[in-house]
Formats: sequence, structure tokens, C-alpha cells
Amino acid sequence: MVEFSSVMTKGSIYNIAFPFTRHLQRYELAVSLKLITDKKVIDVGCGTTLGTSVLLEYAKYVLGCDVNLIDNAILVIAIHNEGNENGPIEKRHALVKAAVEEVEDNFDIGVAIEVFEHVQDPKKFIKHLSKICDYIWITTPLAKETGKTRNPEHVMEYSAEDFNSIVKCGFHILGNLFQTGSMEIKSYGEYTGDSFAPWHTVQIIYGKSKRLE
Repeated sequence: MVEFSSVMTKGSIYNIAFPFTRHLQRYELAVSLKLITDKKVIDVGCGTTLGTSVLLEYAKYVLGCDVNLIDNAILVIAIHNEGNENGPIEKRHALVKAAVEEVEDNFDIGVAIEVFEHVQDPKKFIKHLSKICDYIWITTPLAKETGKTRNPEHVMEYSAEDFNSIVKCGFHILGNLFQTGSMEIKSYGEYTGDSFAPWHTVQIIYGKSKRLE
């Protein structure tokens, strides 16, 4: 378990060495906090699998899961597994075109980057993740108040209070972090606009499944 108190204090910034983009930085932060190393991981809503590739550098095994998985995703993983400067990389991944609720395998940690706001039934989503994942690393845009926004692809965007409350349906929250528009990682967050705002804040939760009690 990561002791967030040892790396984060109110107002502090956790520096990331290789922030390619804001989206990938959320994956990179989980890696930097040693949450992924040698773990069996499910990347929920893996999309193009660019973030999955980041996880593959450190995880023991990664399952990329997305109901809208595209053909190019397979190419990204195939290229990754050809190897790097250190030689061939063992093929330790799988991709599945399905909703996460259809996955019944068990994982050390579930990673869900910008998926929560797309989910029709977030409590059902969290409860299923708590059944198959020991830990969760989950992010979503920070809303001032929970509700619909200008983003038509999002079912809902959530306030910090509501996001925490729903995640607590299945997980004990071990840490809350926030990513600013300027790619700083802080222990507190301020609303800076909905997900269409270029500098919107993203909230991050690290949690432990209540199933492990």
C-alpha cells in the first residue's frame, strides 16, 4: 500500500519525469507511485491502448478492456511487444472488446482513466470493480456540482464529494489527488471548468477493495 502522506502534503506538487500528455500523465503517476510494478492490471476503457503501453513497461500482465476497442489498438500493442533497446518484451497482455462488467478474472489493480463519466450506472460499475480488483486507480473530471455538462459524450461529471461517495460503495479510499490544467499533481483541487475547458481539473482516487476486509 502506498502511504500518500509520505509523498503528498497539502499544497505540494508531485513531479512527473515524463509527462507526454495530460491523459498519459495519469497512467505515469500510477507507475511513479509503484502501484503497477509486477502487478496484474486491468486497463478499463483502454481505447487506443497508448496508456496500456505505459502500463506494460512495468506490469506483470495487463488486460486492456474497452467496449469500443478499435482495430488500431491491436497494432499499438503488437509494436510494443516487438521489443525495445533492452531486447524483446515478453507478450504479457490481452485485449477484450467488452464492458468491464463482463470480465470475471481477478486483478491486483484496476486502472480506469477518464471512464467514470461515461458510465450509465456508476455504482454498479464500482461494485463490479471491487469484486475483480484488489485496488483501484480511477480518474474523472472535477465538476463544481454533479450533473450534465457541455460534453455530449459524458453521462455525468461529478463533484469531489459525489465521486468519493460512489467509489466508497466498493473501495476504501487511500488517497485523493488532483491534476491541474498545467499538469501539476496536488493533494487538493479547485474547479476550473467542465471537461471542455482547456485547463479543467481532474480528480484521482486510489482505493482498496472492501472485499479485502
